[in-house]
Amino acid sequence: MWSAPGTRSWPCAPLRRRAGAGARATEAQSVADRIDKLIAEEIPPKLERDTSYQNAMANGDRQNARIEHDEALGRIITAMVKDDAQLY
Repeated sequence: MWSAPGTRSWPCAPLRRRAGAGARATEAQSVADRIDKLIAEEIPPKLERDTSYQNAMANGDRQNARIEHDEALGRIITAMVKDDAQLY
C-alpha cells in the first residue's frame, strides 16, 4: 500500500506489518531521535567551546575557519563515538 511522501506510513509501512518488525521500527526511531538530538543539541555547544575553532573564526579568513571547523567537528565526533558506540 502506497502513501504520499511526508506521511508517517511511507516508506516504512511494509516493515511495520511484518511479524516482530514493530519493535525494530520503534528501536530504529528511538536511535534516530537520539542522533537528531546529538546533532541539534550537543554538537553545536561543543563546537563553540573549541578554542582552535574560535581562534580561527576570530583571527583567520573564511577558508581557514572552514578548515578548522571541519577538524574540530572531526575531533568532537571522534570523542562522541568513543563515548557512545551506538552513534555509528
